[in-house]
Amino acid sequence: MSPQPQRETPLPPEPESQSSAPHRLTWIMAISSVILMLSIFCMMVRFYANRPAILEAVARDHFRGIMGTPMGIMTALAIVTFLRVTSGSLEFEAFGFKLKGASGPVVLWIVTFLACVAGMVALW
Repeated sequence: MSPQPQRETPLPPEPESQSSAPHRLTWIMAISSVILMLSIFCMMVRFYANRPAILEAVARDHFRGIMGTPMGIMTALAIVTFLRVTSGSLEFEAFGFKLKGASGPVVLWIVTFLACVAGMVALW
């Protein structure tokens, strides 16, 4: 006599993870922040579109802040990305701290950005 097939017992339903609520809250806060930033940006564009003289004066008086800061941000991002691509994971030790994982690129980006801004301030 051949063995009879065994009945498969259904797996018990997995309980909903307790960490799903904070995860949802994180996504809700992130999406809300993006919506808030976009709405503020749209209000600023509308304000300056109706008053081009103010925009021209602000751009002339604060060119370093309008163009220099975003360029510093992009330069720091390019340097950190280039180092990550060429050397792999970024890890380093400084002042007794050992930085691994995501903290290495974040700290390196901050230091690079501050160096770019300090250079702009020194040369202005």
